[in-house]
Amino acid sequence: MARNKIKLARIANDASRRATLKKRKNGMMKKVRELSTLCDVPACLVVYAAPTDRDPVAVWPENRAEAERVMERFCGQPAMERDRRMLNQEAFLRQRMTKSKEQIKKLDRENRQLELMNYSLGCLKGEGLDGLGMEDVTELLGLLEVKAKAVGDRIEYLQRSRDVAVAAPQTVRMNVGVQAAIEEWRRQEWFMEMGFQNGEGLSRFSNNNSNTTGTSGLGGGGWSSGFFPPV
Repeated sequence: MARNKIKLARIANDASRRATLKKRKNGMMKKVRELSTLCDVPACLVVYAAPTDRDPVAVWPENRAEAERVMERFCGQPAMERDRRMLNQEAFLRQRMTKSKEQIKKLDRENRQLELMNYSLGCLKGEGLDGLGMEDVTELLGLLEVKAKAVGDRIEYLQRSRDVAVAAPQTVRMNVGVQAAIEEWRRQEWFMEMGFQNGEGLSRFSNNNSNTTGTSGLGGGGWSSGFFPPV
C-alpha cells in the first residue's frame, strides 16, 4: 500500500518535531552506512539540530578523521563539479514546484480531452456543438483523428495476430511434408549405395537366394540372408 505524501512544512509541536528529527536522523545515517558498504564508496553525513538539543551536531562516520577526509575531498573538487547536483532549500523547493506545475499541466490536458470527448458522445446522441467555439471544434476534430488512428492501429495489430495464428498450422503441415520427403530421399540414397540400382541388386539377391537354402554368404557377389532374410 502506497504511503500518503507528507506535507513539507515545519512541525509546530516541539516534542513531535524533536521525535521526528531523531527518527529521521537515525534513518538517514542507516541509509548512508548501507550506501557506503554496498557500493564501496566514501560517504559522509552531517546533521545540524537546534542549539538547545543535547546533540546539536550528528556526524557519520563516527570516526571524525574519516569524515574530515571525505569533506576535504569534496571541498577540493572544482566548483562546477561540486555544485552540479547540490541542492539547498531554495533549489529543492524550485525543483518541486517545477514538477508540480508539469503535473498540473498534464492533468489539465487530460481533463480537457475528457471534456471534448463528452461533447463527441453527445453528438452521437443527437446533441449539437453549440457550446463549443471554432477553436474547441478544431481541437475536438484533432482529438478524434488521434483516437481513430489508435483504433485503426489496434485493428491492424489484431488482424496480423490472427493471420499469424492461422498460418501457424499450415507451416507445421508443410514442415511435416518436407520432413517426409527428406526421409524418402534418404531411403532412396541408402538403397543406391547398397547396390539396389536399376534392379541389379535385387536380381543378384534373388539369384543367390534361389541357389542357397537357409543361409548364404557374401562370396560370389551374393547378399547375406542375415541382412535380408529369405522368404
